[in-house]
Amino acid sequence: MRSALKIAGLIGILLLIWSAVFASTFSCPFHWDDFHLIRQYSGAEMLSVFHGVVDPDKIETPGLRPVSILLYNLQGTLWGENILLHRIFVLFLMALFLFLVGLLLSELGLGLFQLAIVFALFISSRVFASLVLWVSLSHLILAYIFITLTALFFIHWIKQQRTIFFVLMLLSATVATFIREESYTLPVALPLIWLVSTPDRTRWRQVLVASLSLIVIFAFHYCLWHFLIPNALSPQFTFSAANKLLRAMASSWLPGGYTMIGTADKLIGFVWIGFLSQVVHQHAAEFLASVVWARCFRCPPSAWRALSVSPCPRSPS
Repeated sequence: MRSALKIAGLIGILLLIWSAVFASTFSCPFHWDDFHLIRQYSGAEMLSVFHGVVDPDKIETPGLRPVSILLYNLQGTLWGENILLHRIFVLFLMALFLFLVGLLLSELGLGLFQLAIVFALFISSRVFASLVLWVSLSHLILAYIFITLTALFFIHWIKQQRTIFFVLMLLSATVATFIREESYTLPVALPLIWLVSTPDRTRWRQVLVASLSLIVIFAFHYCLWHFLIPNALSPQFTFSAANKLLRAMASSWLPGGYTMIGTADKLIGFVWIGFLSQVVHQHAAEFLASVVWARCFRCPPSAWRALSVSPCPRSPS
C-alpha cells in the first residue's frame, strides 16, 4: 500500500508540473479527428461499428473497435465541446495508466528512483504531449490501461495461482482488443514479463496457457473483424511491411519516437537508452546468478537471493 501511495504521489507531482508548464495548451481547440469522433452518437451509429466505419467522412481505419466508440460517446455526452474538461479527463486517464505502469514496474523489481526516471522521461516526451493534447487519442490511453491490467493480473496469477486473476486477465485482454489491436502483442509480451519478474522457471506451463488463451481471444476478434467489416485490414508479408514493423519496434523504445529532433529529444533519447541498458544488465545478471547458484548448489533458483541469510549447503557428490 505504501508503495502504491508513493507511486501515486510521484505521478501527481509530475503531472502537476507538466500541467503548469503547458497550461496554455489546455485551451487549444479540437484538432482534425476530434471533430467527427468526439460527439454524441445515435443508436444506429453505435450499432454501425459492427458492420462498417462509424465516422461520416469514412476516413478512419475499418476496425472492429466498439469500446472506442463507447468512450467517444461518453466524452461527447459528458463534456460536449468544453475543451478544458476534455483535457482534464484525458489527463486523468493518463494518470491512471501511469499508476498501473508503476505497479507493473514495481512487480518487475524497479524502485521508486527508477520509476521517477521512467515517468520523467515519458512525461517530458512528445509522445506524452500528443496523447494528452489530441483528444481523440483517449481510446489509445484506455487500451494501454487494459493492456497493463492484463499484464498485472498475469503476474499475480503466476505468483499466487488464483483463478480469479486468470479470469480478470482474460477479461482485460478482451476489452483491450475491442479498443485497439495493439493488444495483439500480449502473447509475446507476457512471457518476456514473466522472465523478468521472477527467477522461478518452473511455471512455464502456466505462461504457455496464458499466451495460448490470449491467442484464442485475438483470433476470434480477427475473424469477427474480417467477417463483419468490409475492407478490413489484413497483414502484409512484404519487405516494405517488414521494414515498417522494424521501424515501429525501434520507435517504441524511444520516448520521442523514431526520429529525434533537436538537442532535447536526443538527450532524452540517450538517457532512456542508457536507463534501459542498465535495467537489462541488472536483470540479466540476476538471472545468470540464479542459474549458476542453482546448478552449483542444487538449490531452487529463488534461493540464491537468501544466500546472506541462510545459504544452501552443498550436496554431497
